[in-house]
Amino acid sequence: MESHNQARLRPSTGNTVYVFTYEDYLSTLIRSNDRLRDELEASQRKLLQSDCQLEAAKRTICELRSQLEEARRNSDKNLTRAKATADLSTVEFIKPCQAVEMDLPTLVQQLQKAHRNLEVCTAKLQSSAASTEDCDQEYSEKVQVLKNGIMNLGVKLQQEKVTLLKKAITLVPCNTEGQGNKNWSAQAEDLEKVNFQIQKINLELLQQALCLQSGHYQKKAPPKQHWIKFYKDQEQQTERLKPVAVRRVERRQEENKQKKEALLSEIHELKERLTAEEANNKTKNKAVKQAELKAYLLQKELLRNKKEVQAQVVQVDHLKKVNKAISAQRRKAEEQLQVHFKQWQEEKTSLVTAIQELHELLNRKQPELSKQERHMVLRVKDLEERMSETLEKKLEKRQSWLRERTNGASLKGGWVAAGHHKEGD
Repeated sequence: MESHNQARLRPSTGNTVYVFTYEDYLSTLIRSNDRLRDELEASQRKLLQSDCQLEAAKRTICELRSQLEEARRNSDKNLTRAKATADLSTVEFIKPCQAVEMDLPTLVQQLQKAHRNLEVCTAKLQSSAASTEDCDQEYSEKVQVLKNGIMNLGVKLQQEKVTLLKKAITLVPCNTEGQGNKNWSAQAEDLEKVNFQIQKINLELLQQALCLQSGHYQKKAPPKQHWIKFYKDQEQQTERLKPVAVRRVERRQEENKQKKEALLSEIHELKERLTAEEANNKTKNKAVKQAELKAYLLQKELLRNKKEVQAQVVQVDHLKKVNKAISAQRRKAEEQLQVHFKQWQEEKTSLVTAIQELHELLNRKQPELSKQERHMVLRVKDLEERMSETLEKKLEKRQSWLRERTNGASLKGGWVAAGHHKEGD
């Protein structure tokens, strides 16, 4: 009875009726604390994993960004190197064209020199024409023809000068802006042709001036033969110099073609390198985008984990509140248990005193009870004897009735009625 009261405690009738034990409270508290501890450890592990994943994603993003910046720097360096090589190649391509009197200042100096020579020749011709009034009519006609030719050559020289200046003006921005090699080669050839024409005009002017001088100062000599001889010598000299100039021009054109092919091959290689670097940059950009996408997904997962952790923290707070309520109820239950324990002790003491009084009462009434017991035993024996006698009488009557019934069927009804009447009695 005492162990049963310790195991099961019932609160007072004023509170809600719960049947619980102190061990149940302790087990529920322990289980709730263990569950809370496990949930907190799991949430901390998730947070650590998400932090590690985020750090790894950040490291990969930094590495990919550094690789992308390095690739961009390399591409910029390659572009600048390609531009520098292209500029150097254009400069090297133009230099041989300028080597054969292709520089603009030299061309201008040649034009000015040719113009001065032309002026000198015209002045000499005018002086010689003024001094040859007493010459024959044929020589004066030749002088007039030479003067007309010199004037025509001067007009041609002025026209060539204008065209040369125009081409030089068009050539300067071409060199600065860096157009195609075809335009450069064509303009270089045009300049060579113009220079050759200017040299030819200068030679013709010098020939005519020499002819006039020789005709003016050597009147006694035969003018036709001397002029024809000098002209033939000049033609032979020009014919000797012409193939040399042509060979030089062809050789320079071949060198320019070779340099042009080398430059085109270098430009093609640089373009291939640039395309390869652009493809590499595209792949790296794709990798960076994938890493950013992974980082974004990891951030989303981290936010989701944080939300879960916050929810778990809220749940933990709720469980803490529940734990506080349970602890308060436990304290109340302990207080009630102490009250009930005191009541139980009081009832126990009262029951012990009642049992002692009962034992004392039994000890006092034991003789009377023994007498009553003997009297009851005698009465029971008497009743048993009477019952045995009545049962024997009934058995004898039953047997006699059965014998009479077997003897005659006619008397059956009477015996039965008598028997029923007797049994009813």
